[in-house]
Amino acid sequence: MLGLYSHLHDLASGGSATLNLNTGNFSKVEILKPSNGALEGFSSMVKPMMESVLSNYHQQEALSSLRESLLPKLLSGELPIKDAQPKLETANMEDVT
Repeated sequence: MLGLYSHLHDLASGGSATLNLNTGNFSKVEILKPSNGALEGFSSMVKPMMESVLSNYHQQEALSSLRESLLPKLLSGELPIKDAQPKLETANMEDVT
């Protein structure tokens, strides 16, 4: 679509503030659509990476939540570091599963 910018701009007509592209002109714009096989191939290549990104996101959220709950207690002395270790290990095991 970025490559079609000047073509779309030329098709548009406009007022003083913005250009308008009517549906008649827009429907005449030709764009390439990959075949279903190409889309499936791309999806199979990208899916493991996206699953990894999602897993990393969930782990980051869990660790952030753990930090937010433990840090004030550690700083105040309410929770000694030796008592925080089992909670950290439990949180890490939950993230792995």
